[in-house]
Amino acid sequence: MPEYLKIIFILTGILVLIRFKVALSVTLLLSAAVLGFFSIFLFQKLLWLFSRGLAIPKPCS
Repeated sequence: MPEYLKIIFILTGILVLIRFKVALSVTLLLSAAVLGFFSIFLFQKLLWLFSRGLAIPKPCS
């Protein structure tokens, strides 16, 4: 295998790894954003329920 072919191979390998890492981090960021949005949404729903007094079970007395 000629030397320049080895260098090209290594460079493309590094580029693919960087691309993969970037894609992975973008996916992680998107999923984190979606999770954050849903947790805020659920938190607001729970707060609303608590303020309405529905989430707190009433003691049977």
